[in-house]
Amino acid sequence: MTDPDRIPLPEAKWYVALTAPRMEFKAAAELRRSGYFTWLPFVSVKRTFRRPNSTVRKIATENRAYYSRYVFVGLRYQGQDLGAIHDTTYVSTVVKSPMTGRAYQIPDIVMDRIAGLGDGTEFIREIDEVSAKSRKKYQKGEAVRLTGTPFDDFVALVERDIGGKELWVEVDVLGGRRRVAIRPEQIDDKVAA
Repeated sequence: MTDPDRIPLPEAKWYVALTAPRMEFKAAAELRRSGYFTWLPFVSVKRTFRRPNSTVRKIATENRAYYSRYVFVGLRYQGQDLGAIHDTTYVSTVVKSPMTGRAYQIPDIVMDRIAGLGDGTEFIREIDEVSAKSRKKYQKGEAVRLTGTPFDDFVALVERDIGGKELWVEVDVLGGRRRVAIRPEQIDDKVAA
């Protein structure tokens, strides 16, 4: 439903909303209902689990936000403000610049890089935890260079290596250190300390 009195912006102005834990999809849906653009890259994770005292295995798939607790929000119309974002259920706050205390607008060139210069499908991946290949194990605190992610050429510190399936790394982004899940093939090489 469009409002005829609203004047669309030539390009959306993008911000980042911090959500409640594991509420990224619900927050994005609420924001879309409020008239904002949203962009939420995710990964589909297949998990195999077994009930206690049973030999039956079950495979379940769940979607996880690529950037844990973050949703990208775009303003669509002139005069549209950030106030309604703060009032949205499941949204904690909008990421602010530490220098000015004002909401940090993501420059278009950065948003294009984050969104993969397209519809973001290159970041929608399936992680199969059942048949993960064996690979080198990384130690906590080990510095690695990333590739094939929005953080190409960033140096990250390994926080946790989850049994050959994925790694949790810390990256300096959006004014602080953020934990991001990556696949082993997204590591370019080790960085000399």
